[in-house]
Amino acid sequence: MLLLLLVSTGGKAQTIQKTTVYFDFDKAELTPETTHKLDSIAKFINKYIAKVIKIEIAGHTDSMGMNDYNDRLSNLRANAVNDYLLAKKIPDTLIKKVDAFGKRMPVSNNHDSVERSKNRRVEISTYFVKNNAAKTTPQPKTDLKDGYIPHKTFNPKLEDLDKIPDIDSGTTIVIPNLIFVGGSHELVSSSTTALVKIYKLMKENPNLKIELQGHVCCHYDGMGPDGYDVETRTNNLSENRAKAVYDYLIKNGIERKRLAYRGFGGMHKLVEEITEDDRARNRRVEIRILEK
Repeated sequence: MLLLLLVSTGGKAQTIQKTTVYFDFDKAELTPETTHKLDSIAKFINKYIAKVIKIEIAGHTDSMGMNDYNDRLSNLRANAVNDYLLAKKIPDTLIKKVDAFGKRMPVSNNHDSVERSKNRRVEISTYFVKNNAAKTTPQPKTDLKDGYIPHKTFNPKLEDLDKIPDIDSGTTIVIPNLIFVGGSHELVSSSTTALVKIYKLMKENPNLKIELQGHVCCHYDGMGPDGYDVETRTNNLSENRAKAVYDYLIKNGIERKRLAYRGFGGMHKLVEEITEDDRARNRRVEIRILEK
């Protein structure tokens, strides 16, 4: 997971790039997925090294075990990441802090193995000097090799989904109120209303065919085409999120021939990512109307 935050320190605006890598249970060794992600992070940092102010590394564990043990384990994880970045030519003078927090700062509940896996992590925060250029909202491109078609409607309200049968084929529409757990294709419980709305729409319009299109936030140069899914340990998070909606519709009786799904990674953002609300808008699944 990667987040971009904007802060101001001593009158100077900074962008904080926050990236998370994950570890196996009770392990501090870097996995192939982790080293692949760290390679991308190092490449990105080295590319913009002149703008880097400092780097901070923080290790964490799940809730299993005693505090003393988890403190040592999180320290080993943080130092494993630190050593790897140093080996990738990141100057040690830029790494200002390597912290270990054990199990004290979970980002997810520890009720099951999936939730615990999200807490076995190291967070890398890279502080950059922010450009003075004014914030702009990227405009959709019209000639894209991956087949993505820009929107005619960006963020309709939930009740506006009833109007989809009246919208032209080829239009792509954001599904409102559809929220996923960070780094996962798991839908939060509040998304049920949106899912039911889509199901009723398909049920009441038997000729309607749609493609579900998944997107992730926080993509940056060198990161790879898609996000990492902590549940499947694969780099196809946007596709998995689209498939989660697809699977719900299939399970509830919508014919497969009326549905398709695909993932576009993080290449097609609605807005520049400065705040958490920005990132939430870019973490989305859309409906493209294929036939009516």
